[in-house]
Amino acid sequence: MSLITTAETADLHLQKLSRDVRVAAQKKQRFRQFVRPETEFGPHMGDQYKFVNVGNITEEAREVGERDDLPQGTLPITAKLCTCKEYSLEIPYTSRASLLSELSLESMIIRKLMDNAVEKLDRLSGVPFLQCDFVYTPIGTVGNKDFTLGTAGVALDTATRPMSAYDFKNIVGILKSDYNVPGFGGGNDYIAIVTESTTRALTDDAEYVEVAKRVDPAKLLNGEVARYHSCRIIEENNVLNDNLPNGCGQCVFFGDDPVVEIELYPLELQRAIAESYGRTKGIRWTWYGGFARTWSFATEAEVRIIKVDSLP
Repeated sequence: MSLITTAETADLHLQKLSRDVRVAAQKKQRFRQFVRPETEFGPHMGDQYKFVNVGNITEEAREVGERDDLPQGTLPITAKLCTCKEYSLEIPYTSRASLLSELSLESMIIRKLMDNAVEKLDRLSGVPFLQCDFVYTPIGTVGNKDFTLGTAGVALDTATRPMSAYDFKNIVGILKSDYNVPGFGGGNDYIAIVTESTTRALTDDAEYVEVAKRVDPAKLLNGEVARYHSCRIIEENNVLNDNLPNGCGQCVFFGDDPVVEIELYPLELQRAIAESYGRTKGIRWTWYGGFARTWSFATEAEVRIIKVDSLP
């Protein structure tokens, strides 16, 4: 990254400046609020955290006679790893640029570095959601809806229509009835993080509109735009792809405890050690941590997340 010098900050000291500083718009960051921080992990514990998942006993109990051998079951136990990595970004600048500027160059750098850090950590936390095993694709037509469901992390078909109330009910049914996925946070509702096109398609659906006339839920979650069929709907534009074929937008639906987060070093702003007698300066953000999915269908036959996606 190039050094910020007086040539680049001339407008900050050659003319009278407004005290109102405008900043660029930021994307909607929604994913990180839904991960579970592992508080027992920290410095001096290495860079990997192993967590244990205990599955269900699949064998059936049966009646036993007085001299019968007892039936035996198997308790499936798996260990998963979450790995820490360091992330950082620096803005270097000269002491002259800072000295001559009427406005605080450092304050502007800090503001935009924090925006950059929050956006990046949200994208990192969204990666495990998008790496889930189950991939739902809406197909058919608006008048004759259908879907495909892949279980190996890839879509089985190309989307031929936008998401609708029909698809929300299908996905909730898969989570609730087929795989007994618990509601998020111990409640009864699932979370759907969606794109703007998905929100628009749903709220234009006559079936949703009829339900919405009777329901006006309190929107307690960051970015919540609607609730439908035991599903709280959150809109974002930082991680998901809103340009799938035929008006479909990427979405993720999930229940409780979908992703874990470990943090070796918390998000922090740091000043560079002065070089060349302090003529060159720098400020960076740094974070050392990682994210991982809690359950895998391939290895544990458990589902927590369903992604809506499409082949090109």
